[in-house]
Amino acid sequence: GDPHLMVLVVAAKEFDIHTLKPISPSVQPDELARWKQKEEEETVILLVAKYFCPTTRKVVTLGCHYGQFSDPLHTMVTSCWLATRLRPYIESKEVAPVSEQDLGVTDVDAVAQQWMCWEEFNANDIQPRDVSKKIKEEHLVTGDVIVWQLALAAGEPSSPEVDRSVEVEGEVAPIYPVQNVLDLAQHIANSADVIVTLHDYHQPLCVDGVVSNGHWGPPRPASAAPLTIAGGKDSKGSAQPPSPANAKEETPEAQALALSPVQFTPAQEKEIKMDLRWHLRHVTGTIARTFGLSPAAANQLWLFHAAPASNLEDPLNTQRVQGEQTTLKDLKLSSSHLLPLVNPGRRRTEVHLHAVALPWELGSQVFERNLCPLCIRFFDAQVREVGSCLITVPTIGTVQDIMTEASAQLRPEWGITAPLRVLEVSEGRLHRICRPDHAITSLACFSRSNIFYHCLRVESDTEAGGLLEGHQLMEIYHCDRQSQQAWGQPLLMPVAPGEKSGAIKARVKAKYQISDGEFKNWRLARYIDSRTARVGPRPMKDDEIWDAEPDAKLYLEHPHPNPNAHPSRQSRYNKPLTIK
Repeated sequence: GDPHLMVLVVAAKEFDIHTLKPISPSVQPDELARWKQKEEEETVILLVAKYFCPTTRKVVTLGCHYGQFSDPLHTMVTSCWLATRLRPYIESKEVAPVSEQDLGVTDVDAVAQQWMCWEEFNANDIQPRDVSKKIKEEHLVTGDVIVWQLALAAGEPSSPEVDRSVEVEGEVAPIYPVQNVLDLAQHIANSADVIVTLHDYHQPLCVDGVVSNGHWGPPRPASAAPLTIAGGKDSKGSAQPPSPANAKEETPEAQALALSPVQFTPAQEKEIKMDLRWHLRHVTGTIARTFGLSPAAANQLWLFHAAPASNLEDPLNTQRVQGEQTTLKDLKLSSSHLLPLVNPGRRRTEVHLHAVALPWELGSQVFERNLCPLCIRFFDAQVREVGSCLITVPTIGTVQDIMTEASAQLRPEWGITAPLRVLEVSEGRLHRICRPDHAITSLACFSRSNIFYHCLRVESDTEAGGLLEGHQLMEIYHCDRQSQQAWGQPLLMPVAPGEKSGAIKARVKAKYQISDGEFKNWRLARYIDSRTARVGPRPMKDDEIWDAEPDAKLYLEHPHPNPNAHPSRQSRYNKPLTIK
């Protein structure tokens, strides 16, 4: 900005700072010009004095007090300078009333009992000073800031090492009394406006901004005006555009979730005042109360730094990750390096938590019973996610136990019928088709805490009766044309030996029920990856045979529906180094 000059104007003690007239004509005012002399600078000190009122929690500036280095600190009180400067604030009711006995105290011992003095180094560093000692002995220099307040009642702790939190009946979090300047500094430093987003555990999987909803293009044209929410209606019921104050642009991820056939409650966002000294149980209890959840739900909440179904980060408060003494401040520090990656629009000073309420308490109802929690996502014939559920199976169980539990959760409207198959998909590629006899402990998601992201895909096994002779069940995955990275959910399709590319594309189009306008941008490509040869990807013409080369793999090359989500994918690979 433009250069500026700050000037501090100091009046002699004998002048009224409001009228700038002598308080008493008979008293000769001090000659402040003599401060220019070097020998005077070594004996005269100027301090900025403030007053803290515990009742109003307000700090007011009394002004600049100058005196000799050899003067004791209590001179400000015994000379009635503090009383004179404080009375205007008392009369204006900016601070609570102070008795004349406290204001007019002149006895040195009484000052030490009735008043406290602190030195303010910065907003987070407040240290007590002995009012009976000389200014020089307290190592104060010109320009230092001191804060006065009435002394605490007998027996009240003033040390920052003493835990002074108070558990209030009916409250889920402790209260930290503010009775001195140090308490106020800690209160300000630890006060946090936490943005909490509550998610439904039925919320669909959204990896790199892609939701398996059957829509393959961008949710809205790039030239369209930004879609906003939080609008309202006038008195006649007509829709009104949202005002700039409450307008909120809807993200492409939110638009993609809105197009999903899954029935779920959209995420709710609220700003909650919290204290960074709170333990996690206080944080979850406050979240449960704010969102109107039952008291028992506080023990069933999982906390994340980002949407759990969109980010692979582990929960912040699972028993496997955090201890009982973890505080909100610890969560804030741990999120500082993740914030630009998982929440690019947020500032580093903000605390943003994502919460999801589980149907059970993990400790007593799951882990202590040797059960394994899993998230099952159901996919229909169009490879759309149509529903999901959370289940628990014995840790020593098999995939057959998962199929049994999943079958009990099926709904007729999903169009999914038995027999079922269980798939593990990772980074847009098929990781494994799980056989019924596979052990639960062998699953890739078994050791992962975030079950919403590391989930299992369940669908109808239409090839359970066997394939035609020579046919094979082929994985056909989706690949971005520019980045050549796999995304979305792969397709499993039986292909015949010698089948042409055009016939496979026609069956893909029919299975996905894609319009001609959208499908014209899709290309079926082939690459070869074997121990003996590796041939790069190459789009195939319609009359080409897909298995003209051995070990051929197929993929569909077309534009990513949410290209702006690439930074979230890169964050999984290019993580910053964290030294703990």
